Amino acid sequence: MSILNTIRTRINQTDDFLSHLKAIERENALGIKLYGDLSTIATARASIYIMIYNIAEFALSHCIQDIRTHISENVDDIGRLHSFWKTDIVNSHFKNALSQGTKHTNHIEAIVNFLPGRIEWGNGLDEIPFAGNIDSQTFFRFIKSIDHKWTPPKSTLGGLELDAIRKKRNDLAHGRESFEAIGSTVSTDELKQTLHRIEKFVTSFVRCLDTYTAKNGFLIRRGSRPHRPPLHPARKPVEPAHSVGHPAGG
Repeated sequence: MSILNTIRTRINQTDDFLSHLKAIERENALGIKLYGDLSTIATARASIYIMIYNIAEFALSHCIQDIRTHISENVDDIGRLHSFWKTDIVNSHFKNALSQGTKHTNHIEAIVNFLPGRIEWGNGLDEIPFAGNIDSQTFFRFIKSIDHKWTPPKSTLGGLELDAIRKKRNDLAHGRESFEAIGSTVSTDELKQTLHRIEKFVTSFVRCLDTYTAKNGFLIRRGSRPHRPPLHPARKPVEPAHSVGHPAGG
């Protein structure tokens, strides 16, 4: 997937920002305060949490978008798709209308027009099929949903830092904490380490889905079709009737 290059570019930009911030801290330590006081530096540190969160969300959403695009370009029968992707397509066509309320007749007509099923996502191509903000478990839930396997490198700590990053990002976005307060609780070196662990986590995830797509993991596997009972279950053999005998010549 080409998004690996974009992810690396964003990582490098964030890393460069942290390197400049570290240089400013060294100058401040020497008494050369050309770039403001400590509160300004703390505010800059806090912004890194938003940058890291956005990188992780970009990786997840664009992986899903790329798989959807690949499916729509290479599969012509919705019946061949894994149940997750079938549901994903149906949700893109009907979920919003159902959540907002729709007339019964309009809904039935939309279903009829959709049948036997079209492999297209329309305006939902870039939407993440999970509610709320992402964290480490969002990545694992997605992998489980598509019946794939992935183990991130041990050095990434399983992406657990994303959980704290999400919380700090939300606290900043909703004004529950100030940038200065959050940035004062972490060092620039610690943020660099976190950034590179998240980099390994998301790039491992992207490579995993590269393999999934290349091997057509989105198709139903042989032998994995759900069991369906026959339309007309076999009938039990009819036992021969036991007739009551009559004496000969009776």
